[in-house]
This record gives sequence, structure tokens and C-alpha cells, in this order.
Amino acid sequence: MALMVINPDINDLLHGQKYLIINAPAIDVRLPWASWHHPYGPLLIGTELLKRGYEVRFIDALQSQSEEKISRIKFSTLEIDDYKVDNWLFGTQPEKIIKIMREWDKEGWKPDTILISCAISYWWPAAKELITQIKKLYDIPVYLGGGYPTAYPEHASSNTQADYVCVGNLTGISCQATNFDIYRPLLHPTISSLRFFYSNTDGDLVARSSEAIVREILEKTKLGVSQFIIFDELIPVERYQSVKDILTSIISAIFSVSGNRLKPKFIAPGNISPKLIDRDLALLLWNANFRTISFHDDVCPSPHEIQYPSTFEDYKNSVMALHGAGYK
Repeated sequence: MALMVINPDINDLLHGQKYLIINAPAIDVRLPWASWHHPYGPLLIGTELLKRGYEVRFIDALQSQSEEKISRIKFSTLEIDDYKVDNWLFGTQPEKIIKIMREWDKEGWKPDTILISCAISYWWPAAKELITQIKKLYDIPVYLGGGYPTAYPEHASSNTQADYVCVGNLTGISCQATNFDIYRPLLHPTISSLRFFYSNTDGDLVARSSEAIVREILEKTKLGVSQFIIFDELIPVERYQSVKDILTSIISAIFSVSGNRLKPKFIAPGNISPKLIDRDLALLLWNANFRTISFHDDVCPSPHEIQYPSTFEDYKNSVMALHGAGYK
């Protein structure tokens, strides 16, 4: 049974000089917004390790190039009453991941520690199979982190062969631009996550500097990244001025690029408060090349009632402002 570690510091995971980070494949009936699944947490860990001088390689089993669909194979069929639903394994199969690891081993690169992320709890069978096959190949520490072990640590500890189950967030990592060098020798994606804000030690939401955000966009655009997924969980109305400042800097930077050839697209996947957008911000979003905007679902359930921080009028006013800026 795996040892559970609660909110570990990154220093607690350090064993050796070489680290392999794997974003595990998924088992599900469907994978909505497949091309927008981006492993921000694992990449941030790898970036921190690189910064400290360690050797890091990364396998993203759910990596998507541009708008291409993620590969899948049939895993099982679920029977619910009179209905049958196919269950699919999305992404790189565990067997192919093992093949990559064997090839690296022949070249003289073998990890000292493996860090595996499983983002969603019901994807766990894929992570279990991956860890099982890794343990047949190597007798080295395997850590399992992400949403699955955080939500169900006892289940993850009992049902996988991980040596350590990480519960909660990994601490000791600063908010910084993720470094795509950890993908080498594999290809990096053409879609990248991007954060506008981070939580400080007091838990307050603080805006990253506009200079740091613009620098990350331009550096990754030069690498061939064509889309950025805004990865903040929620951008609230209280951060209105910060968002305006960031968007203004992005617009200025995009139009300063020669011939405007490197103009990337931006996507907000359900994290913008409907209270945030007025006519001015809608125009800034349009000019910054935000081409997909999904509102945050402002619903706060409690044991006794459901609260709605945003009203129908808030959604309506935001939509009208976006229409006025040029959105369909």
C-alpha cells in the first residue's frame, strides 16, 4: 500500500538527479474540449526541477497538436439498464509509454524518480495500468499526484502500485512560465496554458506582472505555440483593472511583432466571471485575439441552499458587450 503524503514540499520528492514526469492517459466515455487539456501542474513541477539543475523529461499522454483529436482505443463497454456505453482509453497507451522509456534506457537515460499525474478521479484505471507496467520495468520511486489521489487518497493508495500518493497541492513551487524544454527529446505541443494570477502565501489572488506574461507569450509563440489556454480557475470582477492592464500589454506586444505573423489565439475555458465584462473589456478581449470565451458557472451550492453570485442580467449584459465588440 502506498504511503500518503499531505501537501508535500517539492523537496520531499527529490531522489536522485533524473526525473520523469508523466501526465497519465484517461479512461472515459468522452473527452470534451480534448485539445484544451493542458498539464499545467506537472509542467510547473518540471520547470522548477529544471531551474534547480536536475535532468527532467516529460511524457504527456493527453497531448494534442493544434485542433487534432486525441487518439483513443476501446477499453470496455458499460451496461446501464438497457443502454450500452463504450468506455475509451484516450491518449498514449501505457504500452507505448513503456516503449519510449525502454528506448531512453538503451540510450543511457534512466529516471531516478517518476512523478505521475492523474487529473480526474474516474480516469484512475489508466493511471493504475501505467504504474503497474512501470513497476514491471523499474524498481524506482513512483509518486502519484493530481485530482484523483487528492479526492480519493485511500482508493489511490489501495488500488495502485504507486509508492507515494500525494494529497493536495505540491508546495515550494513559484508561479512562473512553464519551460517546454522538459518535452525534449519529444515534441512540445502547439497549445500552452497561461496564468494571469497566482495565490500568494496568504491565499490572496495576485496578478502576475504584465511583462512576465507578455514575455512568456512571445517566447512560446516563437516555438510554434499558436493557442494559449487561460488556466486561472476564476477571474473575478475584483480583478477587473488587472485584467485590463494585462490585455493592454498583450495587444501592444502582439502588434509590435513584425508583420503580425506570430499573433496567437487565446481561449478562456469557463473561468471569466459574467460580472467582469463590460464594453471596454469586451473590446480589449477582441483586440487581444480571444476567440473562445466561456463564462464561469457562478453557482455556490451549500447544504441548505444554492446561491447565485451572478444574475441573469449579469450574463445578458456581458453577452451584449461581447456582441458589440464583434463576437458572434
